[in-house]
Amino acid sequence: MILEGRFKKNNERWIGSIPDLNILDIQDSEKKLFLSLHKLINETLKSTNGGKLVNHTFSIKKMSRIKFFISFDESKYVTAILLKNLRNKEYLTQLKISELLKIEKGSYGQYECAKREPSLSQFEKFLKALGYELKFCIEKIDSKKNC
Repeated sequence: MILEGRFKKNNERWIGSIPDLNILDIQDSEKKLFLSLHKLINETLKSTNGGKLVNHTFSIKKMSRIKFFISFDESKYVTAILLKNLRNKEYLTQLKISELLKIEKGSYGQYECAKREPSLSQFEKFLKALGYELKFCIEKIDSKKNC
């Protein structure tokens, strides 16, 4: 799974954001910014696992002067973060979402803490219940084109 982030220099400070992970950071240099973003992503992943370290690898790759991609080896932690962030953004409880989905609250909660990984069709249903839709971007791995 790949998420997109953006960065820029503004008045001698570097600003970076990863909207899908609710991450925003400001640092004195581009190098410090990317080191800090890496740390913030790790902390966000750790939060899905009850504060424990996650054996999960990801990489950050600058794609242009303003855009970077974060490539994750496992999607279950990312889907957990996305579901929780979107649910909170919509001011919904796990109980309300589970009622909309007609599943047990505990079952839905397992997806948000990465104990279970939704299938693609389940993830799409979860997103629709939250008021979002899933869009695909399939491209050749070595392609520099973005979606």
